[in-house]
Amino acid sequence: MDQEKIGKLIATLRKELNLTQSELGAKVGVGDRAVSKWERGITCPDISIINDLSKVLGITSDELLRGELNKEHRKPKFNKKLLLILPILLIIVIIAIIIHNNRSCIYTLKSTDNDYHIVGKVIFENNETTIIVSELKLKNAKYDNIPIKNYEYNVKCNNEFIIRKGYIDNPDFDIAPILVKDFIKALTINFSTDTKIEREVLVNNGLIMDIQFLGTDNNRYQETINIKLEK
Repeated sequence: MDQEKIGKLIATLRKELNLTQSELGAKVGVGDRAVSKWERGITCPDISIINDLSKVLGITSDELLRGELNKEHRKPKFNKKLLLILPILLIIVIIAIIIHNNRSCIYTLKSTDNDYHIVGKVIFENNETTIIVSELKLKNAKYDNIPIKNYEYNVKCNNEFIIRKGYIDNPDFDIAPILVKDFIKALTINFSTDTKIEREVLVNNGLIMDIQFLGTDNNRYQETINIKLEK
């Protein structure tokens, strides 16, 4: 018998079972000093406790006396560090998924026509799309000083309406007369929808904003603004 091999095997299996030397000794009726001597290769377990010790360690008596496991009984080494790392990795993956799913994608709005100046953005977040127009100017001042009493505007993409407001043909929606330039100056849009709007469709096709005015003289005026989305 190779006492050193036996001792190393006992020590390895004891640690895998999370037993102290005292706990292992108590299971087979010896003290911790005896177990310590086994593991250091100073002595071997008494033949009278070989069967009990083998059962505690989960091996055969033959494996214990040879100081090595049979190939078919060899246990893959379990990396305890990996056990600690796996939950951390799992948390990191979950956080990454949450961040990916919740990240915002923001595009700025820009008119394709120099006659208009627009400041705004489109925000894609989760399944929600928000369109914001914070400033709009008609660089062509031909309508500036025309007083109007009603209006209607809409924002659409591929001829599909996204936003519609006002109703130029309904006198019930008439407003106090206001100059076009003052109306435009006060116009802001902050519209959110959870209706799925494909980002690629908006980015590739842009938006069209139509504004119609009904003058106090009952004449109609219309402006069409082509808007592109930029990163």
